[in-house]
Amino acid sequence: MVVESLTVIRELREFPYATPALDWQLSYIYFIFPIAFTLMSARIIQVNVMKFILKKELTAPDRIEIEESRKAFADGGKP
Repeated sequence: MVVESLTVIRELREFPYATPALDWQLSYIYFIFPIAFTLMSARIIQVNVMKFILKKELTAPDRIEIEESRKAFADGGKP
């Protein structure tokens, strides 16, 4: 996806198009896509390394907060 988004940006630079309201080059705005795809790929690799190589059990952050709330409620509302 990173390569494809860079191809689109290259084409937009060849045939420039400006946004109607702010008159910005659309190719500059589209740079968010390769940045986002790269960050998502890095995060996916990080999680997979933690799960499969380091053998860490990963839990969703929301689930941890729910568990803490249940424990606090069971203790009589004391954090």
